[in-house]
Amino acid sequence: MKALCRVYAPELIEWTHNETGELKRMWKQPYDLDQGNAFRTLQAEVMHMRESEVWPSGDYEVEFYIEKNRKGFLDLKFSSKRLVKPDSRPQAVAG
Repeated sequence: MKALCRVYAPELIEWTHNETGELKRMWKQPYDLDQGNAFRTLQAEVMHMRESEVWPSGDYEVEFYIEKNRKGFLDLKFSSKRLVKPDSRPQAVAG
């Protein structure tokens, strides 16, 4: 299915692994998925384990599908994305 997706700036989450003491990082990135007039906008978040997986914030045209995972929950998977309009605001550089 196709939809418009508004992706927002990611939030960095850091924690220390209890057993190894290793510093772990994860990026939480909220998005709004607009499927058209007949559907309510889905507001959700995606978690990324690597910074290279984070999408630049802006408006995207996406193709997605829904699949059932091993625990019986529905997962929304993106099969393709195309940046339509990037955010004009300057991005903060992680230091």
